[in-house]
Amino acid sequence: MATHTPKTHNNTAFEQFEKGSPTVFPKLEEVEPTQRRYCNPKVWAIILMVVGSLTTIIGILYGTALPAYVNSAIDDQVVRCSDNDVSKESYLDPYGDCDDCSPYYVSVYMLNATNAEDYLAANAKLQVQEMGPYVYRRREIKLDVSLSEDASTVTYKTYTYHTYVDEKSCDGCSDTDEIVSFDTGYFSVIAGTGGEFNLLAAVAAASFASTQNTTDIVATITEHGEQMMRWMNGLNSLDPTAMKTVTNNSAVLTFLATGPEAIADLDLSGFAYNGIFVKRTASQWALGYPSLLAGLILGSNYVNTCKTSMNAECAQ
Repeated sequence: MATHTPKTHNNTAFEQFEKGSPTVFPKLEEVEPTQRRYCNPKVWAIILMVVGSLTTIIGILYGTALPAYVNSAIDDQVVRCSDNDVSKESYLDPYGDCDDCSPYYVSVYMLNATNAEDYLAANAKLQVQEMGPYVYRRREIKLDVSLSEDASTVTYKTYTYHTYVDEKSCDGCSDTDEIVSFDTGYFSVIAGTGGEFNLLAAVAAASFASTQNTTDIVATITEHGEQMMRWMNGLNSLDPTAMKTVTNNSAVLTFLATGPEAIADLDLSGFAYNGIFVKRTASQWALGYPSLLAGLILGSNYVNTCKTSMNAECAQ
């Protein structure tokens, strides 16, 4: 029996649509190793040359240009004077009226306590009223100006004063306006001594009670402290009537010498003796005023150390 083997057909027409079978082991391409340039001695040589050059340039600049710049900056800040410079009006009176002068004005605003007496008597809510500005022109004049031989030092005395400028101040205001406010000078003295009791004890120990012990001084302050404090407040009030009352018949010297009996019969019930509020003029608030309370403390100390002069005492 004859066997028939069919012919193999060539499917050339379908080969273009057939997909190739995936390769199990992909072909690995060999990568040619690159040379590491940073390990090249030439590269290191170039880097070191650049760094060395920069270091040299910076060193030259630091040693020459920088000191010159610093010296120039310092010289610009140093004031060098001559006889002509210290004689100029702009130097002698810098806040004056010359072309190179700069007028200096000070504006002062104050809070006026309008119900201070009710506040003290009935603990009413304090009411205040802003007042100002009160404008003052400041003048600062140099006197006895002297320049040293090497022109390195200028010595002089200064005279300073203020003038009220009405046209720059508030409408209807005057430097004689009376303003009631807290007595900051009083508060400063009390704070410095640790309270009113300590202040009175210090005054007593430095004057009439200098030979008494602490127990006797405490007893005196406990009994007469309120009258003593109101009397001292009257001295500090600058109120003409109050000051006449507390100084009548040499009351100050008598108090310092003999004690509170010298002022025990004085009527010190008015507002001027309260010690918390004081009435001052606008100019006094703006420019300052004398504190007779501080003067009393100095005076009581002088009574105890009057064997030497006050100048010698202050020099210690």
